[in-house]
Amino acid sequence: MLYSHALVLTQRPARYGKQMAAHFAHKLETSWDGEMGTLLFVGRGKDCDDPRFAYEGTAVVTMTCVEQGLDIVIDAPEELLSRFEGVVVRHLVRFGASEDLAVTFEQKQRAE
Repeated sequence: MLYSHALVLTQRPARYGKQMAAHFAHKLETSWDGEMGTLLFVGRGKDCDDPRFAYEGTAVVTMTCVEQGLDIVIDAPEELLSRFEGVVVRHLVRFGASEDLAVTFEQKQRAE
């Protein structure tokens, strides 16, 4: 099973984690405790009128503050990984524009 991983180098990981959770809170189930949080994206089916939710399946984005920055893992069905990598990248790059945040995901095989 694949997952996506990125380490976003920043001196302010908690700020960006909190901002991501707050931004999505009106649409999704989110959490942020100051050091770690999640975003839960739940699809509403391919026929959903809202294209943001027109997919099958669930994606969980886990954000953790680490010494170097914000560690991000996306767990989702393989066919949705690229979609949610894009969602996270677009938002973090916009939120971190003053810092020129670089966000690069790598898809990895989960050990079973």
